[in-house]
Amino acid sequence: MTETMTGPAAGRNASTQATVGGSGTTERQWQQHGACAGLADHWFFHPDNERGHARDVREAAAKLVCERCPVLARCREHALAAREPYGVWGGLGESERRAMLSRRRRDSPALAAG
Repeated sequence: MTETMTGPAAGRNASTQATVGGSGTTERQWQQHGACAGLADHWFFHPDNERGHARDVREAAAKLVCERCPVLARCREHALAAREPYGVWGGLGESERRAMLSRRRRDSPALAAG
C-alpha cells in the first residue's frame, strides 16, 4: 500500500526523491515522519499573489506545525541544501531561508570561494 502525503512532507519536486543505493529507500523517507504529513499544501505554500497579513497568518500557522515536528532539523537542512525556493520548510519561510543561506556564504570562506 502506498501512502499519499501532502504538505512539505510530500515534497514539491518528486525528482529530488532519488533512490539510495538501489535499496528502494528514498533519501527523503524521513518526510513521512513529519508533523505536516497529511496536511494540505496550502498551509505551507502560498497561493499566487498572497501578501501581507494573509501570508503572515498562514506562515505562522505552518510554523506552529513545525514546532512540534520530530524531523524539523532534517527538514530544515534539506530545504537549505536543496535551496527550496517556496513554502515553509523546517520552521523557516522563504525569506528566512534566503537570509540563512546568505549568512552561511558570508561566514564560510570555503563556500564563498566555491
